[in-house]
Amino acid sequence: MNDRLSIRLAAGSGPTFGVDDLACAAATFLGCWEDENLDVTWTPVHGGVAAMQAVLDDVVDVSYGGLGPVLKFRSEGEPVRVIVSMARGLAQNLVTQERFTDPAQLKGCSWALDGFGALSHHMARLLVAALDIEESDIDWQAVGPPPERIDRLLNDTIDVSLIRVEEAISLNQDPSNKLRTLLGFAELK
Repeated sequence: MNDRLSIRLAAGSGPTFGVDDLACAAATFLGCWEDENLDVTWTPVHGGVAAMQAVLDDVVDVSYGGLGPVLKFRSEGEPVRVIVSMARGLAQNLVTQERFTDPAQLKGCSWALDGFGALSHHMARLLVAALDIEESDIDWQAVGPPPERIDRLLNDTIDVSLIRVEEAISLNQDPSNKLRTLLGFAELK
């Protein structure tokens, strides 16, 4: 009798191997799957979005890869879930101009992103949805990576941005700026 659980795993990089692929390949080679009574079958797909789509299409049971594809699909209302994640390494605070004292005031604000479709955009879209604000009520601006977003906040040319926790703490400890953490990581997770 075979009491092993069969798992169909989407390999997000397709025919090439990245870091995530190497970790799963190591788990295969080292017998980690067998140690957990799992029979894992790999299915090559091309990229994280394709891997997540393969889960939704029932081609595979699970996929692995970056957080971006999960956020993309969640922001579109798809029923995907993160089971294990390094996302705490991407912990963010919502940093705003100090004139914002309540999340309800964010309707109509300008919001700095790395770029449209970037992780910062998907995370912001999820937050806006959780706050029951329409995406069309936000002035989304693609301004570049965190240093550019922080510069725009400091110069008061943008209202809001998600900023990594350690950078937000540094901004909070500087009394010379007019910024605040409106929602911290504990409130956002």
